[in-house]
Amino acid sequence: MTARENPFATRHLEAVPFLWHDISFEELWQRVESAAGPAVIVAPHGHGKTTLMEALEKELRQREYSIEWIRLRENRRRIPRAQSRSWRERAHEKVILFLDGAEQLNLFRWRRFLWQKPPGWKLLVTSHVPGYGKTVYRCQTSVDLLRSILDHLPLSEQQKENAPLKLIYESHQGNLRDCLFELYDLYAAGKMPAQGEVE
Repeated sequence: MTARENPFATRHLEAVPFLWHDISFEELWQRVESAAGPAVIVAPHGHGKTTLMEALEKELRQREYSIEWIRLRENRRRIPRAQSRSWRERAHEKVILFLDGAEQLNLFRWRRFLWQKPPGWKLLVTSHVPGYGKTVYRCQTSVDLLRSILDHLPLSEQQKENAPLKLIYESHQGNLRDCLFELYDLYAAGKMPAQGEVE
């Protein structure tokens, strides 16, 4: 079996649609629009913040909104100057600015970013902690949500039933990304029955 054939390979996971399990797009977007300043999505690592933002982007582009992304990580904690300078030329446009990883900015850079942002642009950010604006949603995970993801992967019913989802979920404290990494390793190591195989 090659890595691409693993049911938990990236190509299969990327094909899983976003699962709106405890809030609808309409309800979430209403909260974002009603926020006077930055609207914030809060959650720990691996709880679906970025995935939710990408689902929002898809819905909003279908409604002809313009989206501008800033993706920050531990090894990329600065907003590119070329990007922020380009905002001046587009200040008149109706843009929704997505900032993924606000906690990577120190207080000075956060305030400078707010000053640079065109005043007419809506701002939606993700963070591991609250405090960057109005919290409009906290991403929650569950064993049931993990199980729903497996329902969209090329797995047999027996495989899904045999997967120790509760144990894996608890061991990773709700981090679904790490849960899926472990399931990938279990499958690659032959510790899950082959598809359709009956023991």
